[in-house]
Amino acid sequence: MKTFLVSFIIALSCNFSYSQEITIECNFLYTRITDSSTSAYLCMLSKQQISATATSIKFTGNHQSGKTDASVLGFLITDCNVPSFNYVLMDAMHSQFPNIKYIEVFASNVQEIVPGAFNRSANSEKILKVHFLFNNIKTLADGAFSGLTSVENFRFVSNRLQTVSEDAFKGMKSVTRLDLQYNHIKVLPKNVFKSMFLLGSIDISNNLIEVIDGEIFDGNEMLQYIYISYNQIKAIGRRFFAGLYQFNDISAYNNLCVSNTFRYREAAMRGFEKCFDNYDILFP
Repeated sequence: MKTFLVSFIIALSCNFSYSQEITIECNFLYTRITDSSTSAYLCMLSKQQISATATSIKFTGNHQSGKTDASVLGFLITDCNVPSFNYVLMDAMHSQFPNIKYIEVFASNVQEIVPGAFNRSANSEKILKVHFLFNNIKTLADGAFSGLTSVENFRFVSNRLQTVSEDAFKGMKSVTRLDLQYNHIKVLPKNVFKSMFLLGSIDISNNLIEVIDGEIFDGNEMLQYIYISYNQIKAIGRRFFAGLYQFNDISAYNNLCVSNTFRYREAAMRGFEKCFDNYDILFP
């Protein structure tokens, strides 16, 4: 009985999910930023659990020589258990590390991004890069990333994503690269990318998309590179390339109505004729 009681107390003290106010240790280090040749001073959380019911979070750890909380430019969460990416986590991050520019959440069992989590601090405007990779986020609600007005590079890869609300990316006006590949997306709302005026590259390959509205890229006049390979696309609206005056290349392998790569707008429009015809039949 004594052995059992001691074991229970030890387990309880190590499991953050039983505490409302939690302390989490950062491993402060220099490392290369993903998709960049730049290195930055980061707070890395690894093998830790952050309860969705936590009311406050305090980050601890030993800084490298000459560094302070104000020196931290990136936040890396890897191999943790963070079921809810919410305002408590973001408030703690911003209040302790006011100069964060990079956020990456890798294989940490995130199941939801609470709308408004990024929109409670003006410091969110400093964030330039956000990556969610290998999590379990099935839905992106309206306003999920509200407040991230300066993010340029946004990757949301291998998260089992199924549903993207029309205003999920509302306000993300600085995004130039968007990566949504390796999810389970079937439908993309017509206006889902309308806030991304500077979008230059988009990757929605390796999903389950069947039909694409012809006006999906209305307003994305800077778009040059489009990747839609390995979906189940059978129909695309005829206005798909309308307004894409900077268009350079589209990769569309392994779809039902098209399977090729095309350079230049005129060649692509000819190559997508079957997709356009199918759309006209489905939506006369």
